[in-house]
Amino acid sequence: MVNSFNLKSKLKSKLTPEFHSVVQGLSLIYVSFTSVSSNSYENSNLIDKLQESIRNVDLPLIFSTINNILNKVGSTNTQETRQYFNNFQSNLYARLDIDELKYVFENEKESALYEMRSTYRLAIKDYQGAAQDIEYLISLSSQPTAYLYRQAAQCYTYFNIQKASEYYDKAVELKTDIYFTYEDRKRFYIKIGDYQKALQDCISIINMGVAHAGKYRDIGDLYLKLGNKEKAIESYKKALDINQQDIEKISAKNSKSPFDQVDQELHQELLGKIESIQNSISQKNSYSQPNSSSDCFVVTATFGTPYAQEVIKYRHFRDKYLSQYLLGRIFIDLYSFWGPKLAAIVKKNPRLKLAMAKVLGAASQMLPEVKDYKLK
Repeated sequence: MVNSFNLKSKLKSKLTPEFHSVVQGLSLIYVSFTSVSSNSYENSNLIDKLQESIRNVDLPLIFSTINNILNKVGSTNTQETRQYFNNFQSNLYARLDIDELKYVFENEKESALYEMRSTYRLAIKDYQGAAQDIEYLISLSSQPTAYLYRQAAQCYTYFNIQKASEYYDKAVELKTDIYFTYEDRKRFYIKIGDYQKALQDCISIINMGVAHAGKYRDIGDLYLKLGNKEKAIESYKKALDINQQDIEKISAKNSKSPFDQVDQELHQELLGKIESIQNSISQKNSYSQPNSSSDCFVVTATFGTPYAQEVIKYRHFRDKYLSQYLLGRIFIDLYSFWGPKLAAIVKKNPRLKLAMAKVLGAASQMLPEVKDYKLK
């Protein structure tokens, strides 16, 4: 009895003055809103139920009664109040220890309480706390599920990449729920910038027979991130073919599907992606012709000739060093697109041209010296 009394007192102290104030405000809104359409007894009964559950510190009943009141009011004016109670409930349950949860949910198994708390901890972005709860659940199980491993991996993604990777690998090894495991791990690899492994998981999903347009679109996106524009276009065109077949099937049935608009939007998205890549390839090829200054647009515009020593040093640095790294190649691609526009501005503005010459000239002194560099 002493332990129960102490637990009840601890729980009661967690219902803050702000909480009581918001409850009071909600009660006034409810009574005012329902007084016209409902009898006063019904109103009073629900309010009394809420007050009694608060006195008894019956947390599940408190929140279920609050939701009942909010649903009855059903006004957009209570959205902020609903959000407050949702956040309060998540923070409260996420921070209770297991003994307190056992007191609140006396009929629940311990494993269910750890699972519930991990869910609330995820909701408030307490990823380390959630990971601890899921680790404990895994230790309790003789045969942990792929879902548990994925949950652990998703938590560790935020603070321990190595552990996250290990748990995704364990989930894959089980070969159950494999589609969801590949999907989650693909997103994980994209998040950490490992596009090659993300591509492999995406291809594994395709090989399972899940070969819809969206998956080929994802493969195209990954090839593009890896700098393989030809493969990206190939994948986008494959997605486009599948998407077109889907649109034709819907049209043949003369029926409106909720997916019809999605298919049309995807169709336009794919066309846009293909056109964008083809334009960038064409533009880059056109800039590779003789007298193009080998794409050093801004520097050439600043110094007036592709044979200036500063221009040669920047071009050499680009070809010899920048092009050897992924980030460098991305910068070169971006520069190929924006460079001509910026160069045009420099050419038209003598003062800007002079200022650029000072800045770029000084910076070129820090670049490696060039011997026998030939303009491509």
